[in-house]
Amino acid sequence: MSITNKDLWIDPAASEKEGTRLFGHLLLGAIFIVAAAFLTWSNYAVLDVITRGEAKVVPSSQTQVIQSLDGGILEDMKVRDGQTVEKGQPILIIRNDTAVASLAELTQRFFIAQAAIARLQAEIDGVKSADEIKFPADLVAKYPDKVQAEKAQFTVRMAQLRSQQATLNDEVSQRQQEVRAIDTKIKSARSLIGTAQKRLNNLIKLRAAGGAGENEVLEGEQQVQQFQADIENAQAERPAAMAALQTSQSKMAEAVAEGLRKEGCEVTLHNANQGRFPIENYPLYDCVALGSPDYYSYMAGTMKTFLDDWYISRNKPGYHARPYAAFLSHGGGGRAKESFSLFTRLGSQVGKIVVSSGSPSKEILEECVKLGFDLAKAASKTR
Repeated sequence: MSITNKDLWIDPAASEKEGTRLFGHLLLGAIFIVAAAFLTWSNYAVLDVITRGEAKVVPSSQTQVIQSLDGGILEDMKVRDGQTVEKGQPILIIRNDTAVASLAELTQRFFIAQAAIARLQAEIDGVKSADEIKFPADLVAKYPDKVQAEKAQFTVRMAQLRSQQATLNDEVSQRQQEVRAIDTKIKSARSLIGTAQKRLNNLIKLRAAGGAGENEVLEGEQQVQQFQADIENAQAERPAAMAALQTSQSKMAEAVAEGLRKEGCEVTLHNANQGRFPIENYPLYDCVALGSPDYYSYMAGTMKTFLDDWYISRNKPGYHARPYAAFLSHGGGGRAKESFSLFTRLGSQVGKIVVSSGSPSKEILEECVKLGFDLAKAASKTR
């Protein structure tokens, strides 16, 4: 076999085509391999998908609003928006200047009220001197000026009370003297008119017998008429004097009412001389205080009328027994106190009957205040 030049010759164009065909096959194979690998990976691999956007997390339950009970100036913020916090963790620091000032004011008001309460309690208990008032120890230590102010107020009030009592004592004494003077005048005039009437009768007989003249008889008649006019004038003056006396004696009732009010009771004062007490209102009251001047060794007729009205209604609802207290004023007798035993039907008597002989003294008025205070306590136990 022989080799020719033609057999050894390589066509360059064919060689280039052969190389291009080989590269294409390799590239196609690589694409197939990558595609197969990608398909296999996408079938088994897990992808993380992240999406960004604006949102607000709203809890479905146990929502807690964070706020301050008292407003103020923000001094420091310990957390920022979106930060997770723990229970008890400080979040904000607020300046408490306003709260401190309010606390100081309330504390001062509290101690001022304590001082006033101590003074008022001392007045109720009948303390004689400001130094005997029992103030709380912390009040004395922290606010000695408030203590001194209340002591001064106590002294002023006691002085005013003594002055009022002295004025009332003088007024009552004056009215009692006026009544006694009128009664004496009436008694004397009645005695004299009896004598004058006898003399007139004798003159009339003498005139008939010719022993007395007409002028003498006329003088006798004039004398009798004068005495009769004196009696009528005195009797006309007596109600006014008695009214003035009753007005003065009503101060004892005011003192009893003061004691009741100090214990927190609502008080209704009724003057039976100005109108009959409406007995249908009796069930509205938890207790009753009764006072009367001595009228010829017996209680005032209006008080007896009140007792009669109650006795008629005693079996009705609301007229049951209740605490009562009594006080009496007289001008030298005082036997009317015995008639007050009739009021035991009303219920249980509180304390003793406060009796004033003549004008009520300071001690008598203090007893009346204490009587009202004790009556209020007794009434509170029966509500």
